[in-house]
Amino acid sequence: MRGKAVCVLMIGLGLTLSACAPAPGGMEQKDGAQMLQEEYRALTGCAMTADVRCDRENEVENYTLQCDWNADGSARVEVLAPETLVGIAAEFNGDDLSLHYDDMSLAAGPVSSQELTPAQILPMVVDAIREGYILEKGTESIDGEECLCLVFDTTGQDDGKIDYTVWFASNHLPLRAEVQTEGKTVFTVTFSEFSAAEGTADGSV
Repeated sequence: MRGKAVCVLMIGLGLTLSACAPAPGGMEQKDGAQMLQEEYRALTGCAMTADVRCDRENEVENYTLQCDWNADGSARVEVLAPETLVGIAAEFNGDDLSLHYDDMSLAAGPVSSQELTPAQILPMVVDAIREGYILEKGTESIDGEECLCLVFDTTGQDDGKIDYTVWFASNHLPLRAEVQTEGKTVFTVTFSEFSAAEGTADGSV
């Protein structure tokens, strides 16, 4: 049963762009977006916990993941839910992915930027915030809080387009993210915790 669940978690997915309200005071908003991106580029590492919803053609999968991310491209992601996957962890060295469970390690091959999986989505969101081109910016309310909404445009290994829409609280912590490609929203991320090793984007949401 656990072996089947691991395969479900790691299956590659093909990845809609969420419209954001136009930003008031265009130049001021632009400066704020650039400042936020610079803050994330200054990070040496961060820890985050989030609920991840994965929308496939015929089913929806939900995970709770905890991730320790480092600026050198390495990351460790551990499954907190569902119960059938608890204890499974994925480790990245920047190029390759391996799965770990009960002192066992299994190489899972190269990671393709256009074949995103639930296990790698949290590190990819941070990478997109740091390095993606700011395609759109605006403000939007989430649970009564006015948030900065940014769309980061990235390019996969085979020149495929992957867009990350991220909503940030006033303290620049991420609250929510959506990953879109080919007209489909496949991943929805809801952050419950985010702590940074360095930089101003620090604390919990």
